[in-house]
Amino acid sequence: MAWNESASKDAIWHFAEGVGDDNPLWRDEEYAKKSRWGGIIAPPHFLHSCVMPLGGAPGGGLPGVFCLWAQDKWEWYQPMRVNDRITGVGKLVTVEEKVGRFSGKMVEQTLLNTFTNQRGEVIAKYWNTGLRFERTAAREQKKYEKVDTNVHYTDEQMQAITNGYLNEKRRGDKPRYWQDTQVGEEMSPIIKGPLTVTSMVAWLMGWGSPLCKTDRIAHLYMHSHPGARIVNAETNVPDLPECSHWDVDLAKRSGLPGLYDIGAQRVSWCGHFMTDWIGDDGFLKGITVQLRAPNLVGDTTWIKGKVTGKRIEGDEHLVECEFWGENQKGEITTRGTALVALPSK
Repeated sequence: MAWNESASKDAIWHFAEGVGDDNPLWRDEEYAKKSRWGGIIAPPHFLHSCVMPLGGAPGGGLPGVFCLWAQDKWEWYQPMRVNDRITGVGKLVTVEEKVGRFSGKMVEQTLLNTFTNQRGEVIAKYWNTGLRFERTAAREQKKYEKVDTNVHYTDEQMQAITNGYLNEKRRGDKPRYWQDTQVGEEMSPIIKGPLTVTSMVAWLMGWGSPLCKTDRIAHLYMHSHPGARIVNAETNVPDLPECSHWDVDLAKRSGLPGLYDIGAQRVSWCGHFMTDWIGDDGFLKGITVQLRAPNLVGDTTWIKGKVTGKRIEGDEHLVECEFWGENQKGEITTRGTALVALPSK
């Protein structure tokens, strides 16, 4: 069952909080009434909370096999308004065996999710690709063995991050017109991090992972789904796969060097970057996000981008963008492209 079946005002607010997105279009009724939408709408990636992710969807799971979020491709056709009833239906569309550096043999799976509202109108389509590995094989490959997980920021570095947050520019209610947008221009960057376990807890409060359960519900689930049961080697306490994001032992048993971020969280960061840039009058039509490497706890991500093209199709004025996420080491962990519709003068 999905975390949210309707885009209630509270659910939208919780999701935006989990992304770190303070856009008043998602939360302030008086502000939103003055926009082209006439009221609060949900962030595009709110739909992450309205469907089961790859491992929880019909046909998506492989019991006992670890999954890493690899890529998302989204297409949106209309916004989600307060109290819209959302139905997400997923189907497995591709399964392909591959060989990679992380674990040797792996299985790539892609799930297509289609979202409709209470009127039966298609809101969006979403292709989610995951890479599935055997934990032992991933651990033995030792791809991340030499990754330094010790992160320490000086006071000066932390102040620079704070200053970056203070200087972030959300377009907001000032229209970004198609005619004023130039190919090659740089987009206003945003910062995410440093990543903490608290960051992931905040994200989960808005997203609602199906593999975060507790007490009777958790133990009965593990009893009926033994393939989802992972036992901590030190404590002999069973848990569910999501815990590898904040349990160091389980993260390392999965071949990761330490605690790492949640795929949908990072994808939603990219949506935040795009909606900040396009402004309230723009519309994010599509986005593709590739997760190239894990973000570890302590990592900071700067999301940057540039305009790569513009065109007119029918009555829509479209802009193409590319973006990337770069950590404090200068490593590119995320790459993506987006298509947006902007207002015209």
